[in-house]
Amino acid sequence: MKHFALLLLVCFFGHMAIAQRYLQPVFSSTQSQSNIAYGQANAWDGTPTPLAMDVYAPLGDTQALRPVMLFFHGGSFLNGVRNDVVMTALCDAFARRGYVTATASYRLGVNIANLPQLNLEFVRAAVRATHDAKAAVRFLRRSVAEQGNPYGIDTNRIYIGGYSAGSIAAIHVAYLT
Repeated sequence: MKHFALLLLVCFFGHMAIAQRYLQPVFSSTQSQSNIAYGQANAWDGTPTPLAMDVYAPLGDTQALRPVMLFFHGGSFLNGVRNDVVMTALCDAFARRGYVTATASYRLGVNIANLPQLNLEFVRAAVRATHDAKAAVRFLRRSVAEQGNPYGIDTNRIYIGGYSAGSIAAIHVAYLT
């Protein structure tokens, strides 16, 4: 019984020590790669739009497979940039906890001239952003399969989030096919 209690304590506290990696900052700095092209798609007006992401990772991390947190900026589907202050801070904070993080751009804009169906225009903008978010996930998975996993990610643990319009796109990744 004494050994069982000791084993239980080791398992419990051992799990706590591992879990701290993702709960608290354990790395003092991060490294980032900016402007990584992950695709191109046409905007609402047919203009080809390059899609890019910035990837952050904990500096000096030796773990080979890390969860990924992919973030999308806000801006009402009309404006905003992937490397704004909020996105940069989120990516850096979670990379210091041991995650690989990325902030990705998506197509912006709506046809304001279609005033009678402006609601539909914003629905279309959300769908475009969702398509772009899915493309970013496919890019990360493809980087593992075809490029030897340059970002050190675990494709079974990809999490998506954002704020404002970015959160709408992230939520729809799970629900729109």
